[in-house]
Amino acid sequence: MEELEGIVQLAGGAWRNIKRNIIEQRKKESMGDLIGKKIRLNYRIINSYPWVNAETTPTGVGYGNESARKRIIKMDRAEREIEDHSIIGCYHTHVYERIDKRVYMAKEDKILLRGLMKNYKLEETVQIIGTVKIKDNSKRKSGEKTTQYKNKLRITFSDNSTSYDVILAAYILNQKLCEKIPIKRRYVRVVAKKE
Repeated sequence: MEELEGIVQLAGGAWRNIKRNIIEQRKKESMGDLIGKKIRLNYRIINSYPWVNAETTPTGVGYGNESARKRIIKMDRAEREIEDHSIIGCYHTHVYERIDKRVYMAKEDKILLRGLMKNYKLEETVQIIGTVKIKDNSKRKSGEKTTQYKNKLRITFSDNSTSYDVILAAYILNQKLCEKIPIKRRYVRVVAKKE
């Protein structure tokens, strides 16, 4: 197994679900759960799940259907006892007209996320915060490009008419501290089966 060095590893499936949530929400904030596990001081994110009942706006996100959230929390607590992977944090995006390369966790974000930690009975979580810039009538060719920085990822993608510029940063959050930690893409090699 690959040795992890104090980082958050974001698997392809987890990124694809975050990406789809960004596209669906358009110019509203997106939010969802991160599924994975902690390995020593590191986090491996294997999947993400958008909050389908969330109430989103261009500048905020809330639970939406409170009873639906409670059902998810109850199921996750039960599964945590028998599953290898469980909810270990959240992702959350901020949409800007101009890209904000600073990617930070706002005070309001910390309050919401610390409340979630209490609901999930987690002492520590990983949080992925993203800034999103959307450009309509873009001339950027379709496809996706990832640029790795020291502590963040920049992922650009387009469908030949709309382009997205996303910068992701990761934080370890507990009830007292919020500390930035490097984030990297985790690529899984797929081998075609010969017939």
